[in-house]
Amino acid sequence: MNSRFLLPEDPSLRHAVIDVRSRVRLAMELLPDTWPMDTFIHHNPLNGLEDLSFEEAVRTGESLFKGKGYPGPGKIRESLRSGKIKLLDLEDTFERVLSPSFALGERPPFLPEMTLARFSLAQFLLSPDLPPFAPEPGDPSGFEWWNDLLPGVCRSLEELGRRADKHSLKKGLARFQALLSVEKEGKTFSLPEARTDAKDAVLRIVGLPGEGSTFSEWTDRLFGTHIHAEINSVLSDVAALYLDEGQSFWPTPGRERGFYRLIRERWATRLPALSPHPSMPKLFSMLPSSPEEAILRVLESWAIPRQEWVGLFSREFASLPGWSGAIRWRADEHAEEARLPFSIEPVEWLAIRLALESVMVGDVLSVSLKTGSSRTSLASFMQSNAKEFLLRHWRQDPSLPLSLVQDIDRLAERSLVWGQLNPYWDGVWTRAQNSRSRAFDESTRLAWAVFRAWAFWEPDGSIASWENQAVLDVMRSWDAQVPRERFGIWGLLAMEKNYRDTFLSTLSVSRKGHAALSSSRKETPTKAQLLFCIDVRSEGIRRHLEQLGGYETAGLAGFFGIPIRFKGFGSDHVQVLSPAILSPRHFLAEIHRPYEVGAVRVFFRGRRWLRWLSHLVHEMKNNIVTPYVFVEAIGWMSGLPMFGKTFLPGWYHRLVSRAERMFVPAISTTVLLDKISEKEARETVLSEERGLIRQVLIGKYGKKARSLPQNALEEFRYLVLSGVTRSPENISAETTLGRFLGLSWQEENELVRVLREDYQLRPKRSESRLEELSRMGLTPSEQVAFAETALSLAALHDNFAPLVVFFGHKSTSDNNPYESALDCGACGGQDGSPNARVAASLLNRPSVRAGLEKKGIRIPETTWFLAGVHDTTTDTFTLYDGEDWPVTHEKAIRDLVQDLHQAGLSLAGERLRTFPGSYQKDTEDISARLSARSHDWAEVRPEWGLSGNAAFLVGPRRLTRGVDLGGRVFLQEYEYTLDPSGKLLETLLSGPLVVARWISLEHYFSTIDNDVYGSGSKVSHNVVGRFGVQFGNGGDLRMGLPWQTVFDAGVSRHEPMRLLCVICAPRDKVESVLGGNLALSGPFDRGWAQLVVLDLPSGVFYEYRPGAGWTQWTQGLEKTSGEADSGQPVMERGNTWMA
Repeated sequence: MNSRFLLPEDPSLRHAVIDVRSRVRLAMELLPDTWPMDTFIHHNPLNGLEDLSFEEAVRTGESLFKGKGYPGPGKIRESLRSGKIKLLDLEDTFERVLSPSFALGERPPFLPEMTLARFSLAQFLLSPDLPPFAPEPGDPSGFEWWNDLLPGVCRSLEELGRRADKHSLKKGLARFQALLSVEKEGKTFSLPEARTDAKDAVLRIVGLPGEGSTFSEWTDRLFGTHIHAEINSVLSDVAALYLDEGQSFWPTPGRERGFYRLIRERWATRLPALSPHPSMPKLFSMLPSSPEEAILRVLESWAIPRQEWVGLFSREFASLPGWSGAIRWRADEHAEEARLPFSIEPVEWLAIRLALESVMVGDVLSVSLKTGSSRTSLASFMQSNAKEFLLRHWRQDPSLPLSLVQDIDRLAERSLVWGQLNPYWDGVWTRAQNSRSRAFDESTRLAWAVFRAWAFWEPDGSIASWENQAVLDVMRSWDAQVPRERFGIWGLLAMEKNYRDTFLSTLSVSRKGHAALSSSRKETPTKAQLLFCIDVRSEGIRRHLEQLGGYETAGLAGFFGIPIRFKGFGSDHVQVLSPAILSPRHFLAEIHRPYEVGAVRVFFRGRRWLRWLSHLVHEMKNNIVTPYVFVEAIGWMSGLPMFGKTFLPGWYHRLVSRAERMFVPAISTTVLLDKISEKEARETVLSEERGLIRQVLIGKYGKKARSLPQNALEEFRYLVLSGVTRSPENISAETTLGRFLGLSWQEENELVRVLREDYQLRPKRSESRLEELSRMGLTPSEQVAFAETALSLAALHDNFAPLVVFFGHKSTSDNNPYESALDCGACGGQDGSPNARVAASLLNRPSVRAGLEKKGIRIPETTWFLAGVHDTTTDTFTLYDGEDWPVTHEKAIRDLVQDLHQAGLSLAGERLRTFPGSYQKDTEDISARLSARSHDWAEVRPEWGLSGNAAFLVGPRRLTRGVDLGGRVFLQEYEYTLDPSGKLLETLLSGPLVVARWISLEHYFSTIDNDVYGSGSKVSHNVVGRFGVQFGNGGDLRMGLPWQTVFDAGVSRHEPMRLLCVICAPRDKVESVLGGNLALSGPFDRGWAQLVVLDLPSGVFYEYRPGAGWTQWTQGLEKTSGEADSGQPVMERGNTWMA
C-alpha cells in the first residue's frame, strides 16, 4: 500500500500522516479482499478476523457486517427431516457442551427423561421464539398473542415429521399460563435507567458518536435521518465510475489525477449536478491537498482520541465491505500486477467518506442542536438535554408503549430549538416511568418455554406430570440459565458430528476392506495413471474411471506445484495461474508452432476484423444519437441470437463457433519453456515496438505504411522513446518516416503524442516488458525442480504406467459473471490446462528425466506424459499437444479417449439427476442436456460447482478407492512413507488445505447469510465496471456466492459446516509438523476447521479438540451409511433429497 502522496516536510505533520497511514492499514486488515470477477477467488469473508477464535470472529462479524454466523433452527429442522443429522446427535452435543458449565444432575420429578439438554433443544428447534413485545391492550389484534404464535409451532413440528394439533396445543398452553399465573395487562415500563438520574445515565446508555457506531449511524438513530445510506449510495456510484474498466461508454475524465484529487475538485464546484450535497462545495474547496491531512482535520473536528481511530476506521470501511475489499485488493500491489489503469488508495477512500460524513452530519447537528459535531460539545449538550436524548434512544425499543412513541415523535418534529421544549420532555419522561410495558413478563416467558418443551417431547402425552410445582421450579431454574445465544454454535457442532461420524465410519470400513482385498486380489496391469485436481468435482470422475479397470488416479492441487504467470496465444492479458496465497515469479508464454505461420496471419487478421466489428456495434448501441438509427437499420438482426440463445442454445453455440473459425482458425500451439537470453529479450522488445508503430501507421495511412523501411521505423521509435517534443526552435532535419509518408512536423508530433499517450509507448513500458521477458522461461534446474514437485505432490516416484496424464479443469457457461468461481481455485479461478501442459512437457524432456534420475526418480523410456482438461460443466475432456504424441502410444491414447468419454457420460448422468427438473432418456440425451445448460444464457445454475464440499483428505487413494464420497471431499494424495522429514506434509497443509478451507468458509457463510456474506440472487445482479456485480442498479459490490449456488427452491444445497481435515499419517508426525508451525495449527486451535488423524500404523482415529487435545474416535465404527453393489460403502450425497 505505497501511497502516491508525498510526506509533508513539517516533522510533526509528517509523523501524524504516517500514523494515519499505519492505522488505516490496520483497519483494512479486518476486511477480506474482493477479487475481480474474472479471477474470482474463494475466500473466508472473515479472513481479517482469523487471528480470533471462530466464535469471537462470528460475533465481531455480526457487529461489523451485520451478518449471521450460525445455522438457525430452520436449517437444523431441514437437516433433521432429510436425515443429514439425527436428533440423538443434537441431544449428545447439547449434553456435552452443557455439562462443564451447568449442574445437569437436577431432574424434574415425575419427568425422569427430561434433561436440561432436552429442554434447551425444544427452545432451539420449535419456532417461533416469544417476540420482544405483545400487542397493547385494546389493539385490534387482541392481547391473545398465542393465536399468532401457535401456527409457527405447528409448522415447526410438522417440519420435524411430528403430529401437530393446534387445538390440543392451545389447551396445553392455556394450562401452563394458568399454572404460572401469567399477567395479561403488561407491567411497569422495564427501563431501570428511567428511574435514575438522566444526566448521569445519558452518556452511558445513548453513547457518543464513534463509540460502537459511525457518526452517520448515530445521527440516523437519534434524528431519523438516512445519512448512512445516502453516503453509501454516493460512494458506490463514484467508485463504480472511477474504477470502470471499459464498461462505461463515457469514461470519467480526470482519473489520472487520482481519486481524492478528482473528487475533491468535482465536489468543490458549485454545480448541483456534480455535488451530492449543497454544503459540500465550501468544505471540499478547503480540504488539504493530501487525504491523510483531510482525515486528520475531520478527526480533530470530531475530537476523536487517537486510541479510537482504528475502531472508527474499520466501521467506516465495513459500511461498504465489498467496495472496501476491492480497494484493498488493488492497493495490495495487485493493480500494478493486473495492469489496471486506476486504483483507489484506502486513505483516499476513507478521506472522502469522512469528509462527506462530516458535511452531512454537521448540517443535521447544526440545524437540530445548534451545535458542532465535536464529541466534547456533544457530550455537554447531551447532559443538558439528557431526558430528550434518552427518550429518542428508547424510541427504538419495541416494548415502548405506542402512546409514548407517538408523544416522542411529535416532540421530535417540533424540537427546532433545543431547551424550549424541555418541560414537555419532562412530562413524557414522567409518563415513561409509570407506563405499562409491552414486554412480556417473566411468568409469560416461562410459560412459553415450558409449553415448547412439552409440545416437543410429549405432545401426545398427559400434561399432568408437568403440572407439579416442583417440575415447574426446576424448569424455571433451567430457563434462567440456558444460554440461548449459543444455540447456533451447538447446532453447528451437531451437524459436524453427524457428518464426521459418517465419513470416518466409511473411511474405516473402506480401509479394512482394501486391506483384506489387497492380500487376495491379483494385481492387474495399470494402463494409465491419471492425475486430477483435488477439487471435489474430480472425485466422481476418478471413481468412474477406476471402475472401468486399469486406471490409477491421484489428486493434487490443480496448478500441479507449478505457479506461473502465463500468456496464452493471441491473448492481451497475463494470467496468474497459482493459488492466491502465492505470487509466481516465472513467466511462460504459449506460441504457435513453426508450420502455422500462414494460419497465424489469418488468425490475427480475422480477429482484428471481429474486434473492430464488436467495437463498432458497441459504439453504435451506446452513442447518444446512433441507437435510434442502429435499431431501425439492423436491429432485426438481433432476432437470430436472441432466438438461438433462448430456445436452441447448443445449436446456436455450434453455429457461432463454426462461423468464428472461418475468420479465426484454430492454431496449433506449444508452451515456450526455455529461458531466453538478454539479447533475445531486447530483440523481442524492439520487434514488438516496431510492430506496434507499423500497425498504427497502417491504420492511419493505409498500404503505403506497409513498405516503410526498417531503418525509418527504428529512427521514429527512438524519437518516441526519447521524450523530446519537436518545435520550430529545436526541430532538426525531418525524419525518414516523415519524408516517406509526406508528413509535416506537426503531423509527426501528433503521431508521437498518440504513440506515447494512447499506446503507452514509453521507456518505462519498455523496461517493464524487458523485465517481464527476463523472467520468461525456466532454467534447466528450475525445470527439474518443478517436475520433481509435481511428482512428489502426486506421491508418484516409481511404478510409472505407460501413460501418465495431468488433468486440469475448467467450466463452461454463458452470461455468468461468476464463471471463474467454477474454474480451478488452485489456478486463481482460471482454466488449469496451461499448468497441466507445462507439467507434461517438462516430464517428457530427456534433460529433465536425467535430472530427476539423479534425485532418485527414474522414469522409464516407455512412459509418456499427457496433458488434458476436464470440463466440469459438461464432463467432457480435451487432450493437448497431439502433435508430440509418440506412435508407440497411439492405441493406448485412443483407448483412454474412449474410456474418458464413457466415464464422463456416467458421471454426467449422476450429476444431471441433481438439477431441479432434469431427466434423461438415454446417454446421448445426457451429453446434449449438459451441453445445452453450459450455453444457455438464462441458466442460473450451469453446475453446482463446489457446493456440498465438507472434508479434506490427505492420504493414499487406496483408502477411498471405489467409495462414492458424494462429490464432497477434496482428495490430496499423500504417502507418509515417502515423506520422512514431514516437509511435504507441511507444504500440503500450508497450501492446498488453506485453499480448501477458504472454499469451505466461503460456502459456509454464503449459505448461513446469503444477503450479507453472499451475493443474493443472480436474477437481480448487474455487472459493474467489468470487475464486480451489484444488486440492482447500485449499492455495495457483492462479495460472496450467489443464492443459486448454495440453494435450490429454498432448500440449501450446501450443508454449512467447517471443513473436516483428515490426515492419514502417524500421529506423532502430524504433531511434529503442526507443533513447529503456529500458522498451520492456529486454524484448528481457533476452531476454523476440524482435524482428525488416521494413525495408519495402528488404524486408530484421533480427533483434535481445541483446548482438550487428542481424543480417540470410536463412535460409529460398527456401522456404515450404506452399501454399494461392489460391497464398498457409499457416502450420502450433498443433495440426497433430490437424488
